Order: sequence, then C-alpha cells, then structure tokens
Amino acid sequence: MSGPPTKKRRGEGNRKITREELKGIVSNAIQINHPTASLALLYIIDEYDFHLESLQEIILEKGLDASFSDVKYNRIAPFVGLDPLEFLQDIETFELHRSRIPTVLLRSIIEDMDIMLKQYGPVFVHETEEATSRLLSPIFHRLIAEFGSAFRNIPESILGGRVTTKGRTEYYLRAFGSVSVLVIGFEKVGNERECLNAIAQVIAECNACDWKNSIAGLAVPVFGILWDGTFFQFFKFVGAQKIPHSFLRGAFAGDPPRFQRGLMLPDPTTDGTTLPFIQVVRLISETVFDLLLCAHLWSIEAFRDRSVNRGSVAGKRKQGSGKWDNAVNSAQQALIHFRHADEKRQKMDKDGANQALSAAQAFLTRSIEEVPTTTRTIIPFITDWDDNDIELA
Repeated sequence: MSGPPTKKRRGEGNRKITREELKGIVSNAIQINHPTASLALLYIIDEYDFHLESLQEIILEKGLDASFSDVKYNRIAPFVGLDPLEFLQDIETFELHRSRIPTVLLRSIIEDMDIMLKQYGPVFVHETEEATSRLLSPIFHRLIAEFGSAFRNIPESILGGRVTTKGRTEYYLRAFGSVSVLVIGFEKVGNERECLNAIAQVIAECNACDWKNSIAGLAVPVFGILWDGTFFQFFKFVGAQKIPHSFLRGAFAGDPPRFQRGLMLPDPTTDGTTLPFIQVVRLISETVFDLLLCAHLWSIEAFRDRSVNRGSVAGKRKQGSGKWDNAVNSAQQALIHFRHADEKRQKMDKDGANQALSAAQAFLTRSIEEVPTTTRTIIPFITDWDDNDIELA
C-alpha cells in the first residue's frame, strides 16, 4: 500500500498521487471542506500533484457542477490574501501602461465593431454576455493578430467536464501553444456584490491557468481582464508556492483610488457623437496591447529559462538557446519602443511617435521569428485566391 498523498508545492516536482487517491481527496473535499465543487478543486490543485487527465475524468464521472461562475468572492478572497470584509479596498495595484498601436489598426477595430453592431445592437442594450463579447471581440482579435501565430486562443476550461458549458471566460491565450498567459472574461453585473463575484471568477480562472503553467515548469504571471458592463478592469495573478497567492488590480500611475476600478466605456447614444467612444476604445486597446506584449515577453523568457535549465541538467547548453536570447532581447525592445511611441504621442510629437512605432513593429516581428518553436505554420485561407478560378467556382 502506498503512503499518504504528497502535498504539492506549486512549481515543485513532488510525487504524483494516484487516480484513486485523487478520487478520495475530491470526495472528501466537497463533502467536508468546501460547499462547492469548484472551490474544493481550487484548493486541491494547490495542495497536491496529479495528472490533469485524472481530475477531468473524475469530474465527468461524478457529474460535478464545477463551473467557476459559482465561486463567491467572500470564499475565495483569502485564497489571494484579501479580506472579504474589505470589499476589495485592500487590493494592491500594478502599474498599467499604454503601448501605441497604429491608427490604421484602430480603424480596423472600429470597422469590425460596426459589423458586429449591425448583428447585436448597442452594447448597453445587450441582455447576454455572449452578445457583448461578440461586439467587443474585434479589440482582441485584431490585437492578437499583431503577434502572428504566437498566441493561440484555447476556448475551453482548464478543468474540462461540465465547467466548459457554464464559464463566462472567452479567451485562454497561450504563447506558442503551451502556456496560458491571459484570461479575458465578460460579465454584466449590477451591484457591488455581483461585481465582486465576477472578480472571484477571474481569480479562479487565473489560478487554474497558473497551475497548468506550473505543471509545464513555466512561471509567468497571468493577466485577467473583466468587462462588468461599465468598466474594463485589469488584474494580475502571480502564483506562490503556498497560499495565499498574489492578485493585483491594474491602475495607471497617478490615478486616485476612485479611478482604479478600470476604464469606463462611454455610451455613444447619449453623447451625441461616437468620438469619445472611439477614443476610449483606443485607450482600452492600447492597454490590452501592452499586457499582450508583457505576456509575450514573459512567456519567451520562461521558455528560454526552461530550455537553459534542461540543457544544464543534461550537462550542456541546449541548442537553440541563443535564438531564445535573441527573441527575448527583441521582445524587450518591442515593449520599450511601443511605450516610447505613446510617450511621444503624449508630447504631441506625431513624427516621433510614428518612428518609434515603426521600430517597435520591426522588433516585435523579429522576436516572433527568432522563437525556436515547432508550431505548425498557419496558411491563411486567402493565400491561393485567384479571381478567375473563384469566379468559376
């Protein structure tokens, strides 16, 4: 008979517990320790080391309703070192930045949103999260495309099973198909309690992504973005080896506390002009783009470090680590130059902003090309378009 299950310290390679051990732990946790399956699973993945497939099979077998949408803030707050009675007033912040995007890219986002507008109507009359997510999706689709195929959206829950049918998360973005780097959720809320519970889901989803990263030997922060019907809020989850983990809210430098809830999307139907809406979409887009750039950089660094460590264990520097170094350096320069372009914009230096932007785009392209990945090349559908042949189709 095997000994007691080995507790898992995130990021460490302890003995994996067996499927039967895990099955007993899940049953006990749900019956005794936690009122909901999803909250029980959050603590299980932090305390034990096991195969993800075993957990997914157990969830299906037991028919567990493990949706993170039922996690409540008052129960998950201590998980990230927050006091439920402080109502998020005790949360620390990380600094947000804008990374300049080309005006032509912004225009394409707005034009795509106009196409969605005809199908789903104005965002402020939507009755479902799905309608809102589709209207706002061009922001993310267009920005993600700027990274080539470096980011992949994996539209499924980390845990699988019935959780996939109820969660409100729209994007699990993984750099180079391996590590989850960004979670984006859309949730229309009314009062403060609903807002806190929506944030609770962001915490749960980010933790699950961070846990899966640790299984792959990769340690990167996980960003969470929440649209609550009025504001875009930005969060960062940093896993620790022991609970509590770190969960921070994004804020721009100099923002007073009352503005730290996020970026408000104005209603163009009440303003009499769409210009303020477009301007805020640019602000939101450039904030999201900066987070994507950070995620891109940190993921390359994580893969580079893992590659070097594995090479060291084998007694030699792993071939290709030089390309990783080049990719990291180019990604660092891209982030610097995209932010510098926004600084030039703030100083009304249009030419300087465009020069910095051009250099930034070149560095970003170089960083993507230098990554020694085996990801299959994507061939755009339009590649072999021929007017004559298509006319006869």
